Amino acid sequence: MSLAPVTSAHSPRDNRKGKAVAQLSFLPGEVVVREVRPSPLATIPLYLFTLGLWEIWRRRTRFILSNQRVIISYGVLHRAVRFLPLDRVQDATLKNLLWVASIHLSSAGGSGGVEQLRRLRTRVARAFLEDLTPRIGSAAPGGLKGSSSSLSIADELQKLTQLRDQNILSPEQFETQKAKLLA
Repeated sequence: MSLAPVTSAHSPRDNRKGKAVAQLSFLPGEVVVREVRPSPLATIPLYLFTLGLWEIWRRRTRFILSNQRVIISYGVLHRAVRFLPLDRVQDATLKNLLWVASIHLSSAGGSGGVEQLRRLRTRVARAFLEDLTPRIGSAAPGGLKGSSSSLSIADELQKLTQLRDQNILSPEQFETQKAKLLA
């Protein structure tokens, strides 16, 4: 995972996302899909141990999924923002213990190759994972899925068939894409 700074000043406008999203810079064409933060219920022992100071850290931690990358923002005195482009994500795994869950993202390259989104409510983690899964390995800006080795040829053919049946692809386009896929 790279710790590169964001060079663009484009910020998506979404009133539901709050100040944390407004404080981050986004790439041109980047759209926030989902934003989550650690659950208070998942961190009750930390509240007790830190006499409630944990809440300050919890409110400053954000896990943001956009159509181009996963953004992890954390820290109180020293803010850190980590970016994981979706084309570098190889696998996302949900680990669950009662009402607490974490998502482990395996990436191509980077230090350690695994990033964790921890202390989430199970339903929130599942929703994040459902939004993330179709975007894994997407290389094109805008979150469009490119040809990925993680999908089988049968899966790709099924998607092409659905696009043809929905009249998104013409029969000629379908045959062309099918021939490329089978070549």
